[in-house]
Amino acid sequence: MELGGIFLFILLFSISNSELNGDNICTKEVDKTVYVTKKVNQIVQLVTTQACPDFTRGFRCPVKKTGTKVTYKTVPEIKRVIETFCCEGYYEIDGQCKRKF
Repeated sequence: MELGGIFLFILLFSISNSELNGDNICTKEVDKTVYVTKKVNQIVQLVTTQACPDFTRGFRCPVKKTGTKVTYKTVPEIKRVIETFCCEGYYEIDGQCKRKF
């Protein structure tokens, strides 16, 4: 199900972000939120055993160690992009800006 949602998002994004061709095209800078996957090192405590002289524990005593675990976190980032649109008095048809009648 998640793959279908990603496909739909990409399809809608590519349709809404289509480039305009020809004259009478204006641009503006827009802040958009994009989601980026970042690598995060997380400190974890590991409990292992090592040989010891304690026969009540089966000669294996617990030892605590700290280590790092790599995890990935999706975080929002705001990026400035340039959006194209038809200038005032024009409308979009088939990727071109046509004059309103």
